Amino acid sequence: MPRVVLADVRCTDAVAEHIRDKHPPLTARKVTQALTYAKNVAANWEDDPVYGHQVAAFATTVEGVAFKAYLHPVNPNDPDEGSFDLNTAFPV
Repeated sequence: MPRVVLADVRCTDAVAEHIRDKHPPLTARKVTQALTYAKNVAANWEDDPVYGHQVAAFATTVEGVAFKAYLHPVNPNDPDEGSFDLNTAFPV
């Protein structure tokens, strides 16, 4: 499978609130910045029986917090476009 490029990561207010409340010290802003700008982001496609075709990504925030995030393509008809919606993120 081709390399996943996370060119743009969007996040709804509900997801941002969930990450802030349930997975401190992460915030949606720190997660989206790390996924978009960090050098050592490992992202791969996976098929989940519940959530479908999604990207699982591992990255580290500027503060050094390692995390795993799940994302879905904004345009499911063109998943290689590089735009994704953040579904969740949690420290590892």
